[in-house]
Amino acid sequence: MIEHYFVVLGTIEPQNHLLLLQVWRQLIEELGLAAPRCIIGQRVGVRAGG
Repeated sequence: MIEHYFVVLGTIEPQNHLLLLQVWRQLIEELGLAAPRCIIGQRVGVRAGG
């Protein structure tokens, strides 16, 4: 079975995470188990206190 992934790389900024999670929730509602896995690799950004 082939699994698909969506990878996000960047800095952790509060507004970016909120948008990403809202869009991802909608994608899962539409695709169910066919939705790719989301992998987030980030570090703390300036606006998040880093």
